[in-house]
Amino acid sequence: MRNTKQTAFTLVELLVVITIIGILIALLLPAVQAAREAARRTECGNNLKQLGLGMHNFAFNNNDRFPTAAFSWESAEYTGRGPGTWYDDHGWYSQMGPYIEQQAWYNSIDFNVSFSHPKNDAARRVMLKVYSCPSDIGLQRNEWDNDSFARVRGNYVVNFGNTNYGQTTKAGVPFGGAPFTYRVQTSTANIKDGLSNTLCMAEVKVLPEMSSQAFGAWGGPPSDFSTSLGGQTFNAWLPPNSPVADEVARLIAPAALFQQQKTPVPISASHTKEQTFAARSHHPGGVMAVLCDGSVRLFSNSIDIAAWRALATAKGAEPAGMIGP
Repeated sequence: MRNTKQTAFTLVELLVVITIIGILIALLLPAVQAAREAARRTECGNNLKQLGLGMHNFAFNNNDRFPTAAFSWESAEYTGRGPGTWYDDHGWYSQMGPYIEQQAWYNSIDFNVSFSHPKNDAARRVMLKVYSCPSDIGLQRNEWDNDSFARVRGNYVVNFGNTNYGQTTKAGVPFGGAPFTYRVQTSTANIKDGLSNTLCMAEVKVLPEMSSQAFGAWGGPPSDFSTSLGGQTFNAWLPPNSPVADEVARLIAPAALFQQQKTPVPISASHTKEQTFAARSHHPGGVMAVLCDGSVRLFSNSIDIAAWRALATAKGAEPAGMIGP
């Protein structure tokens, strides 16, 4: 006689299998996410390495001097250069083209007028991937409907020292020099602490794209790194990813747009030089940065503040071993 008995999973067996698969996925997912973040962090480090080498190439071709981080530093000297005021002028960003394999883009820039001049509108809208950390949301458009102020927000900025954007004493802490400053190019010979003991560039978080209808066109200086608003720099007044708020002039962006960090404290536009911008990133545990010798590493959020400020100064005369391995 033919055997008509059929075999199949019972409901209990099926639920057990599904549960086991769910547990395995739950165990595997953190490892997968960690591997992906490790790859993103490596790519971020490669970006900073390329930019660090670009800074070296700039210095080599310009009498051992790093690019100036702000062409203008007062409204009077900005007269005739374009719309806006002195903080809408060129910073280090527009000078870097030839040294990061972007010669054609560099050739399109008119340095006789400010970077905010309509003549430089096309150059301001170019998105250069090397300035985008893959752990963040990517390069963002800002004021895209305005031919004078359309700009791109990005992740990498230069070291402006241990105190504030004005490079002055803050709360009794004297400014200790920096590899980047305003109006002039800094000689590598003025980095007395040594290239391997001085920060060159680090990360900041990017503000999302903002429409003129919703947010008054412009969100404020953070991550606005192409001109001299202050957002093209970071300071070591605060440690990496500090829970303490930055101090930012002309801040417009709503609190919800500051991703996983405390909303900056708004200060008056007349106090632009008192701004402070901490290095910030989406990498777990710290921020990626490149030193002036071209070496790249992750700096922990828990780094001693004295050591972090020592890394930011160019002539603080700190002991070489102070910053650790």
